[in-house]
Amino acid sequence: MSSKFISMSILHLVANDPEIHMSNIIQEVQVLFQMGCTYKRAWYSRKFAIERVFGSWETTFNILPKYLQAVQDLNSGTVYKFLHHRTSNRFPYCRPVISVDGTHLRGPYKGVPLIASTWDANNHLFPLAFAIVDKESSESWNWFLKNWRDTLSKIAIQPLWQLPFAVHRFCLRHIRANFNKTFNNTNLKSLIWQVGTESKQWKFDRVIKEIQERNVDSCIYLMKLDPEKWTLLHDGGHIHGIMTTNISEALNSVLKKARVLSLKVLVELIFNKLVKYFHQHREEAENCVHPFPTRIFDKFLWIEMKSREHKVTT
Repeated sequence: MSSKFISMSILHLVANDPEIHMSNIIQEVQVLFQMGCTYKRAWYSRKFAIERVFGSWETTFNILPKYLQAVQDLNSGTVYKFLHHRTSNRFPYCRPVISVDGTHLRGPYKGVPLIASTWDANNHLFPLAFAIVDKESSESWNWFLKNWRDTLSKIAIQPLWQLPFAVHRFCLRHIRANFNKTFNNTNLKSLIWQVGTESKQWKFDRVIKEIQERNVDSCIYLMKLDPEKWTLLHDGGHIHGIMTTNISEALNSVLKKARVLSLKVLVELIFNKLVKYFHQHREEAENCVHPFPTRIFDKFLWIEMKSREHKVTT
């Protein structure tokens, strides 16, 4: 039984999950045909099924420029050096913090999608820009950020967003992970998070002292890192309490199942998901009955509730 024949029987499985595991395909062949199937044959079957459902890499790669041009022509404000949806008017109300991250493609054309995103006033993910580059390097990041910056400077109207004003900060989760690789101590690892998120000097000093007492070398390691880059206390108010790049990685996880697809299909998937996402949150905003975004209004209610517990004594 050939891989191409098997591929015709698993089209529905691949359409639902392009990264379906070989074991599931082997199991499907056993159920349908009462025959065994090797891992290699299952792999080729999935490859052929992906090409039938989504198109081959060669074909879709060749039509990618035309597809991007069509997206740009039919969607006012879209720039296809990288994609940015200018029709949404939420951008001026986003927090002035941008998270950037990259992931890896798994198809025959290896590459790295780069993503920039932020948070809107209701604390929702707000995707800003996407690019697909050959590899993650200083050159590719410079190209991505320069193109993104050029477009941002044309649409940014909030003073905090005016460029070239920008500062660079590290992801606290990555700082903690790198620290733990060096010292492999879960107790110290939890203290790193406390140091990074503490906003009061005396509490910050207390945790640093505790780290020093437990492991002097680990404290020296931390002191070599610029505290302005990764601690809330020394940040200077730029990071707005956003300590990690989790938002970009959450977006990466949404695209995870599409990483084995061709570039044109990947771009189409990103575009369709953005349209659906922005439409969903636009409806949410239009149905909001509060004078503020729901997140802000709920916070006001919580503060008001807490204030009722306070007592003033003379």
